[in-house]
Amino acid sequence: MVKQYATQKLLAFVARYMRRRFDRDTKHFMKCQEQTLLERLRASRDSAYGRDHNLSGITSLAAFRSSHPVTEYGHYDGYVRRLADGERDVLFTGPPRSLACTSGTSGGSKLMPVTGSLVVNLVSGVLLLLDRQLVAFPGAGRLQRQMRPVVAPRWRYSPGGLPIGPASVAPPGQKDGREHTQFLYSSPPAANDIPSEPAAVYVHLLFGLRDRELGAIEANFASFVYSVFSALERDWQRLVRDLAAGRLGKDVDVPDSVRTACDAALSPEPARAAELREIFESENAFRDGRLARRVWPHLNFITTVTSGAMQLYAARLQGRYTGQVPLYSALYAATEGLLGVNLWPEESQPRYVLHPRAMLFEFGETAGTDGDKILLASELEVGGEYELIVTNRSGMFRFRMGDVVRVVDFYNGAPVVEFLYRKGQLLDVHSEKMSEAAFFGALRSAADGWSSTLVDYTTAESVLLAGAADSPPHYVVLLELNGKPLTDDERQKVDESLCAHHEVYRSFRAKAAIGPAQVVCLRPGAFERLRQHVLANSDTSALQFKVPRVLRTESLLQLMLEERHPEDGEQQRRTATT
Repeated sequence: MVKQYATQKLLAFVARYMRRRFDRDTKHFMKCQEQTLLERLRASRDSAYGRDHNLSGITSLAAFRSSHPVTEYGHYDGYVRRLADGERDVLFTGPPRSLACTSGTSGGSKLMPVTGSLVVNLVSGVLLLLDRQLVAFPGAGRLQRQMRPVVAPRWRYSPGGLPIGPASVAPPGQKDGREHTQFLYSSPPAANDIPSEPAAVYVHLLFGLRDRELGAIEANFASFVYSVFSALERDWQRLVRDLAAGRLGKDVDVPDSVRTACDAALSPEPARAAELREIFESENAFRDGRLARRVWPHLNFITTVTSGAMQLYAARLQGRYTGQVPLYSALYAATEGLLGVNLWPEESQPRYVLHPRAMLFEFGETAGTDGDKILLASELEVGGEYELIVTNRSGMFRFRMGDVVRVVDFYNGAPVVEFLYRKGQLLDVHSEKMSEAAFFGALRSAADGWSSTLVDYTTAESVLLAGAADSPPHYVVLLELNGKPLTDDERQKVDESLCAHHEVYRSFRAKAAIGPAQVVCLRPGAFERLRQHVLANSDTSALQFKVPRVLRTESLLQLMLEERHPEDGEQQRRTATT
């Protein structure tokens, strides 16, 4: 307790200092942006990339923008292969810490170098927001632990020996500073070394349930938090059993070393187990949205990403499990690094101040080609939607990262943005360019009139279907519902809502250039099976996974079509007969 008290006081002091510095920097946003760029150029001027692109001769932001092209990942492919083969001084001087594998949500996974400075930048963003947490959530200053469920990633190695995995986790044998604050978390360090997702979540839940005074829950995405609470609903009887016994059950699949360490950290807790059993056995315990505060009466907040595709999971999480416990989407970050911080934890709609010293930000007016006008932060308009183009700490210069954001305000001189969607998640069967945000808005509107509740969804373009040439191009909409498959009228509302929300789509539908959306209702658990399939057949880790809102391969579409609800198929046949 004394160690935690001293650590919290120290971190609070550092957080106040970093907040003052951040406020000062945002008042001089463009000056800081140029300084950040010049630091990046100095770090790369003696590298192979720096020599190839004459970075040593660039001495200003204006010169950089006029001489260096806007790039996409293919521009760096050869350089990344050289890094993977063990070559030094390729994109920057020195070796990378690791190669990060992107989640692959908007296409295949890509490898990007991770440097120590990128990790430090992410940590500084977390510390900066500690000041806001203490103001918005007064209880956050109490001596409480946090639950941070993690799954040990499956690391692999490049031909040159570089570890390949997620950027958010330190590779084996390396440290990221979290080892010094492990005592702030409910689980022992050994729990972080479990490679099986079900077993890892189980163990973190066991230690989290043990602590009635738990103060916060931390995870990358709202979808993962939802999975954790779903696991609690499924496994609570085993968890209560092991909590009362003070040891992991034999049916928990963990390495022997992890079992020994976890058992040593446990002790029998029969009173707590009895309290939890009473909670879990109560009527509607897992349905009324009050579970989290019943289990942890002093839970202050849950920090997790709730923007973009995570909105659906955030709503389900609150409606079913967490109720009024605030969801704080603290950081806007990606494999490319820290982008922004959310200074308004008390607000439900997350918005992020772009960090002036994280990387250089440029903005494409449209999500198109290099011919579009590229703007700086000082040229943006509130309400405008832009594709982010970044120069980061890992040797990516004027890189189209694929995120589209809306500028909603300015904080001093820094843009405040809402994340909208990934460029690779556009539906485009006839040049209509339906964004993820527009589609989800239309689907949510249509779902208001359904008798069943939307659980999850994805889409595909009909070109992936067998016999696609026999009908006009159209969307394939795959839905998992809590209830019966949609009626014909409810299916029609999906297409009507798309027309109402997207003018270009409505125009092409009127001309019959685009056919009506094909709605397919899936069996319960279809998206969990999709998740497990992707995790088993790609380098994506459980902590990174996001449901792809547009399926891009025939194999994934076929996988989901095989999950068709049996009543859905029967209903479609009855309709066709009629």
